[in-house]
Amino acid sequence: MSDWDQFLYWAKRLAAEVDLETEEREYKIEAAGRWRAAMEACRESREDWPVLIKRAAGRGNLVDRHAQTWLGNAIDSWGDALREAFVAVDASDNVTAIDEFHATLTGWGDYISPGDATTLASLVRMSHSPESFPPYRARFVTDWAHRVGEEIGQRPTERYVALLVLCDDLIRIASEHDLNVRDRLDAQGLAWTVMKYSPPVRWSPMDQAQLLAWRRGEDTATVSVARGEGVAPEVERGAWEVLGAEAFNATFKREVLQDQNCWPNEATCRRQAFRWLTRYNTRRRHSWCGYRSPIAYEALTAATLPSAA
Repeated sequence: MSDWDQFLYWAKRLAAEVDLETEEREYKIEAAGRWRAAMEACRESREDWPVLIKRAAGRGNLVDRHAQTWLGNAIDSWGDALREAFVAVDASDNVTAIDEFHATLTGWGDYISPGDATTLASLVRMSHSPESFPPYRARFVTDWAHRVGEEIGQRPTERYVALLVLCDDLIRIASEHDLNVRDRLDAQGLAWTVMKYSPPVRWSPMDQAQLLAWRRGEDTATVSVARGEGVAPEVERGAWEVLGAEAFNATFKREVLQDQNCWPNEATCRRQAFRWLTRYNTRRRHSWCGYRSPIAYEALTAATLPSAA
C-alpha cells in the first residue's frame, strides 16, 4: 500500500470507533470562541486580555504545557508588547505574518520554538474560522507528514502551510474511501485521531501493535505479539484486561499531562484528574456502549434490568 493508503486504512477503522464530532470538532469550535474573545480584548486593549489569553491557551490540549508556561511568563514580562504581537498576526491575512510573529517573540531574548510560535499563531487564525484554519501542533504535523511521505520546512510559515496542504489532500481523497471529511477542521481532527489516539481495546493485540508500529514508521508486516487470540484463553483474558488498563492510562496521560512528566503539585493533579474523569464519565461518548457516556449507559442499563427475585 502507498503511504496515504496506510493512513486511510487506519483512518477508516478509527473513525468507526471514535465520535469525531464530539471528541474533535465541537471542543475546537468552542476553543475558537475563547480565542476570538481573547483577541477582541487584545484589539481593544482591555484590562482582561491577559486573563482571556491564558484561559484560551489553558483549556484542552491545543497548547502544550511548555508553551503555556512561556506564554504566562511573557505576559508578565512583556505585557503590551506581547499583546501588540498578537494583534499584528491577527490583523494580517498573509500567512507569512506567522514568521514575523515568531521573529517578534524571539526578539525579546526568551526563546520560543518555531513550533510553539506556530501553534499560538494558528489559534489566532482559528478564531476567525476554525473550519478553514485548524490548530497546529508541531510533533503531530511532523509525524503525519512523514507517515504519508511528505517533508515540511522549519520556518513557522512552512510548518503551518504544510498542515493546510495535508488537510486539503485528505479532504480530496477522503470521499474515495467513504470518509466524511467536510473541511480542514474535520481533516485535522481525523488525522489527530489516527496519529494520537490509543488503539481501541476491542481491537486484537495484533491490530493494536500494528497501528503503533505504523505510527513509529516501522514495517507492520514484521510486528508480532507474545500470544495470539485463543492460544491460552485465561492468559488472553488477562492480557485484554491489562491492555484495557494501559489504554485508559495512556489516554489519561496524553490528554491531561500532554507529554509532560508530572504535575507541578498535588493540588493541580487532583483538580485536573477530577475534571478529566468527570468529562470522561458524563460527557464523553464511547463506541462500546452505543456512543453514550458511561453514566448515560449505566442509567439506561439499570432501567432495563429485570428486578431481582
